[in-house]
Parts: sequence; C-alpha cells; structure tokens
Amino acid sequence: MIASRTLIHPGRILAGRFRLDSPIASGGMGEVWRGIDLDEPDRERRTVAIKILRPDLRCETVFLRRLAAEATHLAALDHPSIARFVAHGHSGNVDYLAMQFVPGVPLHTLSEAGLVSFPDAARILGKVADALAHAHDRGVVHRDVKPANILVDAPSGGVWVTDFGISFGSGSSDLTKVGRVMGTAEYLAPERVKGAASSPATDLYALGVTAFEVVAGYRPYDGPNPLAIAMKHVSDPIPRLPARVPPALARVITRLLAKDPAARPASAAALAAEFFALDTVAHPTPPEPPAPPAPAAL
Repeated sequence: MIASRTLIHPGRILAGRFRLDSPIASGGMGEVWRGIDLDEPDRERRTVAIKILRPDLRCETVFLRRLAAEATHLAALDHPSIARFVAHGHSGNVDYLAMQFVPGVPLHTLSEAGLVSFPDAARILGKVADALAHAHDRGVVHRDVKPANILVDAPSGGVWVTDFGISFGSGSSDLTKVGRVMGTAEYLAPERVKGAASSPATDLYALGVTAFEVVAGYRPYDGPNPLAIAMKHVSDPIPRLPARVPPALARVITRLLAKDPAARPASAAALAAEFFALDTVAHPTPPEPPAPPAPAAL
C-alpha cells in the first residue's frame, strides 16, 4: 500500500469529481485505482482508472514531472489500443492521473497460462505495433514495452498498451535524476544499454523481446541481475526460437531483435502490417491425412 488508508481509501473523492472504488494495481510510483467519474449524469457515469502518485514521492520533482509527462502524452494520443486521457491534477495531498478504464489482464498472465495461440499472438502484437505507430507518429516513444504493460480482453478481442509513465516526447529527458537509463533490463535495446537515446526502434526491439517471450514461454536473455541481462542484449547472439514456432512468425521476431536498429522493421506501422498478415497463417499447417489403403485384390 502506498499510504495510510486515511489518505487513500474507497469512497474518497478527488477534486470533487473522481470517487475511488478499489485498488487494481501497484508499482514503484504508486497505485492504480478503479473509480467513477462523477462529472457525468448518474446513468452515464463512466468507470475510470486513476493513477495515484505515492505521497512520499511528492517532494521528488522527477516523479511529479513524470506523472505530468504521462498526462501530456496520453492527451496527445487517440487510438483504440491506448487508454484515453481523462484528467490530471492534484486534490489535497494526492497527485493523480485519470484515464479510460480498460478491461483485460496482462499479456504475460495469458501467455504463462498457455492461453495465447500463434494466431492470437500475431493479432495481439499487431495491435500493439499499431498503437506504437500512432504514438511514434506524434513524437511519443513508450520506453517500457513489455507483457506487463499490455492488457488483453479475450472476450472482446481488445488490446491496450498501458503505462506511458516513462514515455517521452520531443524535448523530454531520457534519463532519471541520477542519470540511470530508463526502461526494464529484460527488454532494453542494445543501443540503449550503450547510452544511445530512446527511439521508435528501441520500442520495436522491446516488442520483439515481448513477442519472443509470448511464443517461446521464456525471454531471450536472462541473468543473475539487471546489469548482466542488459549486457547480454549487447553481446550475446539472438537465440533461436523453438521449432514449434511457425517460421514466418519466427522470422519477424528475429528481425525485431537485430542488434543494429537499421536491420529492424522500418516502422511500427510496417511491423503491424506484417503481424496482421500472419494472423491467419501462424498455425503450422497440419499434415494431410493418410490415404485410405487400396482395396485388396480379388
């Protein structure tokens, strides 16, 4: 929990508008709550997701700026696979970001349970790439693409890229206050490890690691600590995917993991088209049934 429930608790109303109902996720910066937007008429009130900054981080300018940057970037985006911006501000001692509530579970939860077929993976990854293309076209790089930041609602087929908390746009800083590279080591592009700036190509690399993990059941690089893992992205060869992965899908994922950014797909839009083209062909073709035996000679 991020704070005493005397401060953050079900039923609290932020800015006279957002009623907190229940916590749904937590992380290093704070919690995400499910809530209701009271600005709407009773019968039309919408459910929202409200990200709340940990109170002890309010004195850290970098975190306040990060929350504000996420709000700015979300407000500039309008895509069916990105939760829509609703409001950003502070209420008493609480800094918050309200956005569209989207159903679904993290992609890694589905893949670990064996619930993502190869066609499902191609469709999901295509929608993620399409959302990233929309963001990239507007100067926004996500910087933390990974299965935990992709929500999937199997019944509706909905897919959403979430947590633009360390995203950046034109003029944004690419480092934390202490100069640490932003991102998650398991999904960090080689050029980022070597100190280069984030770019659309680094998002594509992270999506490649995500794709590898979803179809193989494990990440391409692992190690005893984040630094060791990050260095493997730089120096280790790209692992081969299991033979059960359809060759066409494996080729796309392998290109995404190229050490040279120029060898990856040209854009997220081009990548989305490639994944969508695999939607119906990603299952291995079953063998033809054996021919019936010839009738016995009379």
